[in-house]
Amino acid sequence: MGRAEGKVAIVTGGGAGIGRSCCLRLAEEGARVVATDISEERGEETVEQIKQNGGEALFLGHDVAQEDQWESVLRETNETYGGIDVLVNNAGIYLINPLAETTLEEWNNLMAINVTGVFLGMKHSAPAMTERGGGSIINMSSVAGLLGVAGHALYGASKGAVRIMTKDVAVCALAARPGHPGQKPM
Repeated sequence: MGRAEGKVAIVTGGGAGIGRSCCLRLAEEGARVVATDISEERGEETVEQIKQNGGEALFLGHDVAQEDQWESVLRETNETYGGIDVLVNNAGIYLINPLAETTLEEWNNLMAINVTGVFLGMKHSAPAMTERGGGSIINMSSVAGLLGVAGHALYGASKGAVRIMTKDVAVCALAARPGHPGQKPM
């Protein structure tokens, strides 16, 4: 208990499933939690559960594929809690379709939520964390992003993209540390 005491955490897709579990656990560990989701009803349920257990939480409606909504979430988090220490990029959709039967619209929507949403979260959260002296970004992927799974070409492609993007950003963050040879900005 208390491993996240005094921290501020944003969890996308915090209204259900893994996202809700992350919100509840972070609150148990002392974090003030900002649960974001496209479903106001589910997001508010998560916040209510946290509050019933003595935690502090805020719900914000959020489409992770929209950059202006990321800016709003970070602004409201800063105004309410003074910054961000943890980002859990959890929001995602699961689309299993035969490749030849998938529309371009379905593909673009999957990539917008599962990949662009993660990119935007890191893009807007990392500078805010840097200002506070550091933080943690946790990006959810899947075993489907590690190896081929029958019928998962679309979903697997999105989760593979998240996996490699996360590694690349981590390497850049390490290289940006003062005194690191080859120091380059993120």
